[in-house]
Amino acid sequence: MKKIIILIVSFFVSESLLAQVQQVVYVGRDKNTNAPCKLYVNNVGYKNDQRVPENFYMDVLPRGFSHGIDSAGPFRLGTVADKPNILYSLQNADEMVLFFENGDYLTGEPSGFNVKWLHGNHFHYDVCRNLRRK
Repeated sequence: MKKIIILIVSFFVSESLLAQVQQVVYVGRDKNTNAPCKLYVNNVGYKNDQRVPENFYMDVLPRGFSHGIDSAGPFRLGTVADKPNILYSLQNADEMVLFFENGDYLTGEPSGFNVKWLHGNHFHYDVCRNLRRK
């Protein structure tokens, strides 16, 4: 009985999350410099409208880190098996991990992210913490 109730609650939470996202902005601080960093959540959904965890995605654009005119993103993040508090993307050589506190990707709020992105012949590693909805 508990599994059925949890499944029903999860379905309604995910439905409300999908309905509310037009563009949501989170603001945090660079772990190393304390400079502002941002996360733009542009879209949330399920591939092929199949509402199973492995088909969940979140389209995001991290900002606050750049080198000249180059910067990381955008990214399409997906779920990681047995890790409901993170979303992950590896696109070409660029990589992003988005962390959630006080819940998972459906019930929690993003708390921070790590980004590794290729710039010319070297990588940049950026860390944004303490994200709060703007």
